[in-house]
Amino acid sequence: MPLSSLRPGDLVFYGSDSFAHHVGIYIGSANDSGVILDAPKSGAVVRFDPLAADDLFAATRPSVDR
Repeated sequence: MPLSSLRPGDLVFYGSDSFAHHVGIYIGSANDSGVILDAPKSGAVVRFDPLAADDLFAATRPSVDR
């Protein structure tokens, strides 16, 4: 999915096609920049972080099959 079509709740993945080392939840935009909900590591405080990173490689929109 192109980053330009992100909507709140979409998942964004960091790493590479062969190994995703991190995932965040897209929240929306603030000051013309994307923002994600991010837990940087186990035990760390959950926080809001910028969407941009050198190794951001994919995004998807979760869906529910009924």
